[in-house]
Amino acid sequence: MFDAFIFAPAEALVTAAGDIEAVAERGRQRVAQQLANAKVIGQMAVTFGTQEISRRAKDLISRANGPSAQPSASESDQEAKAPSSEGASARTKTRATETQSARGTVDHLIPGYDDLSASQVVRLLAGLTPEELEEVATHEGASRRRMTILNRIRQLTTVDHEGA
Repeated sequence: MFDAFIFAPAEALVTAAGDIEAVAERGRQRVAQQLANAKVIGQMAVTFGTQEISRRAKDLISRANGPSAQPSASESDQEAKAPSSEGASARTKTRATETQSARGTVDHLIPGYDDLSASQVVRLLAGLTPEELEEVATHEGASRRRMTILNRIRQLTTVDHEGA
């Protein structure tokens, strides 16, 4: 009986010491797999979350703006019929109205668009449809002309056309 209390634990320690490397390797593999799974799930959450937030923001803004946010046809006609004697001021007013109209549309697509940096805008572009990307490109081309944004839109629309 004395042998069982002394030699059995000693044998267990010797056996465990020889197998310790295998146990450690299995533990490393398990942790690496769990980290890889967590990374994939995190990337999916960010991608789909960004798209969902963008969609919900567009819905909220469209509800807030309502139909009165778009200029009426009579306002556009009055600006187009401005007398030529006003010259440059009429053209400036028309351009300002066009810019405000485009900005409203772009703000509808990406809230606070004109206050965002190019890197912030680029991250949001993937959630837009090709038509929405075209609206953003038109606005950007008429205003700040940030090549980072315009190039990313070009990449996204090229991918859409090649994939179709």
